[in-house]
Formats: sequence, C-alpha cells, structure tokens
Amino acid sequence: MSSNSASIDSSDLVYLAGHHLTIKYGWTTLIACLLMIVGCQAEHDEHEEDSHFPPHWPKSFLEAADRLNQISTNPANTQPLAENIEQELVDLIDWLPELIADSDLSKEEFDKVDSWAYPLANELKQSIKAGTKVGDLLKNETLLKGLSDLTELANHTKRRQAEAKAREEQEEAEAKRIAGENLPAAPPNPEGN
Repeated sequence: MSSNSASIDSSDLVYLAGHHLTIKYGWTTLIACLLMIVGCQAEHDEHEEDSHFPPHWPKSFLEAADRLNQISTNPANTQPLAENIEQELVDLIDWLPELIADSDLSKEEFDKVDSWAYPLANELKQSIKAGTKVGDLLKNETLLKGLSDLTELANHTKRRQAEAKAREEQEEAEAKRIAGENLPAAPPNPEGN
C-alpha cells in the first residue's frame, strides 16, 4: 500500500462511495442515498432547534396575542412563564414579527405589527433595565395601541380560520353525500334475508 492511502479522509470516502453507487446502481440510488442523509440531518437540526426555544415561546402569533392580552388585562394575577412577567411581555413583543412571518398573514398585516413591535421591544427592554414594573409598562401608549391592533388582527384571523374550517367541513359533507348517491345499489339477496 502506498503512503497516499493512509491520508484518505471522510470526504474522499463519500466521493468513492458515491462513485461506486453511481457505477453499480445508477444515479437514482445515489440521489436517494443523498436525500436520506440530508433528511436525517434536517430532522436532527429541527429537533435541536426546538430544544433551544425558551419555555415561554408561543406556538403561533395567535397564542402570543392571547398571552399578551392575558398579561395586559390582568398583570398582577398572571403567572409568568419567563423569569418575570416584565421579561415575558417584552419577549413576546420582540418575537411577534417572527411569529407573524411564520403564519399565513399578508405582508401588509406583517408590516403593521413589525412597524411597532421591534422598536417598542427595545424601548421596553430599557425600561425593564431601569426597574420599571409591568403595571407602569402597560401605560405606554404605543404598547396599548399595538396590543389593541394585535387583538383585532388575532380576532380577524380566528374568524377567517373558523370560516375556512366551516367551508371545509361543508365541502367534505357534500363530497360524502355525492359519493353516497353514486354508490351502486346493493345486489339483491337471493336467500331473501
């Protein structure tokens, strides 16, 4: 064996394996193998990414809107899901643009929230550092207007989702009805049972 064979690294092995598979089984097998490798890596990355979110990270902007509404209407009796209620408030506001970007809302709806959420989150972070408590934070006019707009957007989205679900259920019922009408008649029972 030559000294060069000892210096084969993993990328060379991947190349050689891919080359061997290509020759022996064709491109389809090579592509399938590569897709499996990439798919496994993507699943791993997704799982890893999920584990890095803080426990008070909402599943959707609707959940964030509901939680912000809960905090703003009854801050004294709301148990914080973060270090403290002030931190949770500012985190939720800070995360709103990302949560809305991951939803099916329009660019216009995204822009409306994004225009106030990020600057307000920065302002609130400074207030929290100065020791401002949630009751005083909730006196901020920009925050109050933003939360009002967010509640309106969330309610509109919930109505839209409920209407879409009702339409889908109606279409499914209609499809079942039509399928039932098109079923062949049951053959007569020769035994008369």
